[in-house]
Amino acid sequence: MIGKLLNGRYQIEKPLGKGGFGETFLARDTQMPKEPQCVVKHLHPVSNNPQVLEVATRLFRKEAEVLAELGEHPQIPRLYAYFTQGEDFYLVQEFIEGKDLSYEMVKPWTPSAVCDLIAEMMEILEFVHSRGVIYRDIKPQNIIRRNRDGKLVLIDFGAIKEISQTAIAETGMMSASVAVGSMGYMAPEQGQGKPRITSDIYSVGMMAIQALTGKQPMELAEDPKTGEVAWRHLVDLDNQLLDVISKMVRYAHRERYDNARAVLSALTGYRTNIKIGAEGEQGERQATPVSKTASALFESGNAKYFSKDYRGAIDDFDHAIQLDPNYAQAYNNRGNAKFKLQDHRGAIADYDRAIQLDPNSAATYYNRGLVNRDISNTSAAVRDFTRARDLYQAQGNTYLAEEARQRLNEL
Repeated sequence: MIGKLLNGRYQIEKPLGKGGFGETFLARDTQMPKEPQCVVKHLHPVSNNPQVLEVATRLFRKEAEVLAELGEHPQIPRLYAYFTQGEDFYLVQEFIEGKDLSYEMVKPWTPSAVCDLIAEMMEILEFVHSRGVIYRDIKPQNIIRRNRDGKLVLIDFGAIKEISQTAIAETGMMSASVAVGSMGYMAPEQGQGKPRITSDIYSVGMMAIQALTGKQPMELAEDPKTGEVAWRHLVDLDNQLLDVISKMVRYAHRERYDNARAVLSALTGYRTNIKIGAEGEQGERQATPVSKTASALFESGNAKYFSKDYRGAIDDFDHAIQLDPNYAQAYNNRGNAKFKLQDHRGAIADYDRAIQLDPNSAATYYNRGLVNRDISNTSAAVRDFTRARDLYQAQGNTYLAEEARQRLNEL
């Protein structure tokens, strides 16, 4: 692959990694000024059966759309392109310059540094989970500390790894229950192929234990009766932070925090009195002002939406908005549910309010454009898709900018 030009554009420079599902390469985009670096993921189907390939291609496109949406977050790599060549799939993503956290976990961290790690990861995961996605493979190697600002970036979304197996299962050729994850960091239910939002919280908790103790997760003992990880005796501390971590890694998923916002809320009291920043500057890191209950209702609404219970989703979003009238994303998602129920007027009203609260939400303009298109309000649809395109372009999200451009061309 070295030196190969993919899709007439992406020049492969060197390998970055290899797994059972394909390889990852560092490449250059030869059609952009200064030929910036990017990451190309080459994914191999596990079968060349035409029926399997057809299903795998459909799933690949669906997963790519999810990755494009996730890339709107500043701490998740942007998706630049996806394409197929022959029977192979390719993803092109933003290259994050920095080193993964395994390089930092060679000795125990301070409690304040561990607290910051948990908080930053929860803020990223709250966004990921709100999109109906469970990451499933949190570990130090999948988290990069970005050189330019020191922020953590979550890379290598593992959901796409299941494309080939799921395609085979859908065709009835075999039954597949694939557990994506890494031993030691993987929650018990995830190892059974039943991941939940709390599975990601468990993985961050295990990483926090590793940072505090200097021990790899596989080095830690378990209580043979309860399955709980035995680790607190390794830390000469007794404070709220340890209690938070203990709840994050409970064996039974129902005994953990319900969502990322709940973890942030639990940390707030501890974080107000600790030093933060590379220079030890004194300060406070406050959680986003969305209440725990409103966030939980929002996530419940998302789950109902993805299961096509649109009326149930609207009820949950209603309650979330009652608790937090400035919850822009709840208005947007309630608008999506109303759109599914053909309540066009209600959907537009929700999108209008979401845009008032967050004028730079490209997704909301795009969604409102879809409604205006469906009710033949062409001039309004053009304005919305144009604004969505411009915002996506400004954010560097070329894939979704192109999607908005295509919608404009259809009008």
